[in-house]
Formats: sequence, C-alpha cells, structure tokens
Amino acid sequence: HKIDIGAVYSAPAREHNAVKNFIPLERELVFDLDLTDYVDMLPKYSEASIWSHGTWKLMSTAVKVMDSILRNDFGYKNILWVFSGRRGVHCWVCDPGARHLEDRERKAIVDFLTLIVGNENSNERTPLSWPIHPTIERIMPLLEDTFHSLMLSEDGQ
Repeated sequence: HKIDIGAVYSAPAREHNAVKNFIPLERELVFDLDLTDYVDMLPKYSEASIWSHGTWKLMSTAVKVMDSILRNDFGYKNILWVFSGRRGVHCWVCDPGARHLEDRERKAIVDFLTLIVGNENSNERTPLSWPIHPTIERIMPLLEDTFHSLMLSEDGQ
C-alpha cells in the first residue's frame, strides 16, 4: 500500500507559475477533529487543561463514531488516524476513490457527518426527528459509555 501526501496537479508543482491551468486532479480526503469543537459539551473544560477531564475519552468516541460512519455508510476501508499535535486528530481517507471526489461530494460527506450545528447559545440548531436515522441508531452504543461517564452527574441527572 502507499499513501499519497498532497494533491496531484495537472502539471508538476515546480511549474505552477508557468502553467496556465494549474489545477488539482486528485486530492486527499482529510478530516480535522478538534477538541475545541466539542468544548461546549464538556462541563469542566478550560484551555489550560485541554487534555484532562475526560477529553481523551470524548475524542476517542468521536474517532470511533466517525470511523464507523466512513466505513459502514461510505464504504471506505483505508483510513488513517493521526494525532494532530495539540487539539485533536486528523482522519486521512486513503481509498483511491476518495481522492477523486468533487467539492460537492466532499461537502455532502461533511453534511452527512454534521449531526449538530450550533449550541445552546446559537440561533441555528439541528432538529432531531423521530424515527431516528439508521446511522444514528447504529452509533448510539458507541456514545453511551462516554455520555454516562462525562455528561451525567453522580446521581444520574
């Protein structure tokens, strides 16, 4: 197996100024999961303690959920998860077909992965409806342990 790093362009990168129509022909499909995107879900979060108070567990759960969706709903098989350094992880989808996705197809995947938009302080909220989408039903067991350990108080409230 090989992993390509960087887009494949219509001409060698060193010629980008000389070529009139220098465009990417293939690009990686990469997702960036930042812990700071989830801080409103953490009751004890502070920037100074970004990787404490269960934040590793929260990020681990986000990885499991996203990995499950990319494999089961989109059929990707070659997925690489890499710690991004400070605030989260990067997901590299290395399947050849993923490199050929158009912008609208990439956006459709992101839209599918976006369950909640906004928080209690924003005007935009994603309504959840009944019956629950089969993907959400399938990932619920992945969420339960994290929810119980991070979100519920000792008395279960």
